[in-house]
Amino acid sequence: MEPTRTDSSTHPNDPHPGTAATESAHALVARAPSCEPPLGVRAGLRRPRAARSAHSGRPPARRAAGASSPADDRRRATACAEHAVRLALEILDRRRSPSRIGAILAPEVVDLLRSVAAAPIHPARRLGAATVLRVHTADSADPAMLELFGTYRRGERVFAFAGRMHERRTATGTPTWCVTSLRVS
Repeated sequence: MEPTRTDSSTHPNDPHPGTAATESAHALVARAPSCEPPLGVRAGLRRPRAARSAHSGRPPARRAAGASSPADDRRRATACAEHAVRLALEILDRRRSPSRIGAILAPEVVDLLRSVAAAPIHPARRLGAATVLRVHTADSADPAMLELFGTYRRGERVFAFAGRMHERRTATGTPTWCVTSLRVS
């Protein structure tokens, strides 16, 4: 049995090297980038608090298949916003190629990130890799839009970001989100 490959080089036994099927197969097996900076001297100073639960000992209420509450939708939207911001910061830090981004970022946002990342090194990049600290979402006037905002860290400095997300529904009715504007300080 041959081990799973994680690089983008072609395999000697591949009958069609460079085809879309081969490239998409390699894209599915790609190794996840390291999103956190290396551990330093200060790594052990702050300990996270243990998560507390208000669990009553009863099993959680079951929902009908396909049904979701507004709180579940908001959690999914916030998780999507956090993922999108991480991807955007990785592009700005030149740790991820803009061509590898799916539909989570609008093409205009990807083009802007591509042009900023291609510019000469910005002084803020010298502070280190960007790591997301907090991501929040807030309702807007349009129910199909959310505002996202939060903070990220480079070295010892904290910076802010803000943007807007639009909701799209899949064929099954599940909401998906797309970041259509993003401002990163």
